[in-house]
Amino acid sequence: MAQQGDPSTAPRPNLIVVLADDLGAEALGCYGGETYSTPNLDRLAAQGVLCANAFTQPLCTPTRVELLTGRSNARNYVSFSVLDPDELTFAEALESSGYRTYAVGKWQLYGADHYGESLRGQGTLPADAGFQHHALWQVESLGKRHWSPTMTIDGHTSRLDEGTYGPDVALEHALSWIGESTEQPFLLFWPMILPHGPFVPPPGTPGPRDAKSDPTHFAPMVEYLDQLMGDLVTHLEENDLTRNTWVLFIGDNGSPNETQAIRDGKLVAGGKKLTTDAGSRVPFLLWAPGRLEAGVRISDPVSTIDVFATLLEIAGESLPDDRQLDGWSLLPRLDGRTSCHRDWVTFHHQPRPISRPAVPAVRWARDARWQLFEDGRLYDTAADPDLELALEPGDDDSERALAREQLRTALQTLPIPDTD
Repeated sequence: MAQQGDPSTAPRPNLIVVLADDLGAEALGCYGGETYSTPNLDRLAAQGVLCANAFTQPLCTPTRVELLTGRSNARNYVSFSVLDPDELTFAEALESSGYRTYAVGKWQLYGADHYGESLRGQGTLPADAGFQHHALWQVESLGKRHWSPTMTIDGHTSRLDEGTYGPDVALEHALSWIGESTEQPFLLFWPMILPHGPFVPPPGTPGPRDAKSDPTHFAPMVEYLDQLMGDLVTHLEENDLTRNTWVLFIGDNGSPNETQAIRDGKLVAGGKKLTTDAGSRVPFLLWAPGRLEAGVRISDPVSTIDVFATLLEIAGESLPDDRQLDGWSLLPRLDGRTSCHRDWVTFHHQPRPISRPAVPAVRWARDARWQLFEDGRLYDTAADPDLELALEPGDDDSERALAREQLRTALQTLPIPDTD
């Protein structure tokens, strides 16, 4: 599936990881979505690899911690808006091997000043996470994210002009940085500001920019996100960067609960924060012209926890040997070395253990069809995506019994959280 030349002579590839904020799989046309227009992302899917069964945590910080570190929340999660400063990110690993590193978009991993004292400043600043430069919303301060945003650019925070749109600022800095003349390969991490609420009209959409959040603006926000992705790809093409650049596009969790979309003729309500199929099933595209065969669709379950190992293997770097990783590299699956990446993914979900300690962790495992919780509840997500009817073991046929046993085994691989 991967089309790679002699790795000993090829320059190390550039790496771009894009993480959309609140975007379920039902939002994209290439996933059967019928509500929003996403031609640029659909093009990436047509020219690259689409992961049909990609999953994340149902909320942003838990997903981002797993993505950046390649480790389960059961090992390293502190609390919402916080990335443990002792964790190693893929940016740190790649920076130490000679990559230029940049982050643009949304951070929310330091514990900004609007959080309580138990969280404020307890996380990780972009520079300490391995990013040499950054242009980000919500580092040390909150402020607006869309129009007239509060952005931190290389450590300096300011509120930008009224006519300035935060998602545009992020991309403009990214493209400018990519264009710098250098012989070094680059890593760009773009955790997007879009299409997270408040739902306000993006550029080109009529309506007051300071109006109350209105879910009817979610559609143009998704479509503007798609336009920004088109701008990124056009820049890569115009600067002759496409044949040595990998782009990963991923959603960080399900779409907002206020939204609804049609996917394959069925209505899908946004599942953000929920442990349902819509809460954690997201788009996951890989695009690398000349490196990946076009139009490939893989059905193996994959997770954002796999990004760390995948990036390091693409870059030709070894994985760290001083910590346990839980993600697996996708590269063996992409280049045909294995017929299946994995049969399941696992989840440990407790997004606010400090501010809401009475809310216990929820743990589950799932494959493309079945979902098993640690308490024994099994669901057929194909027939019951909202998890309304738990299936009793006594009613299992051979297929269901096998799925139950395999997912029970998968759950046993989840680490036990350190409660000290």
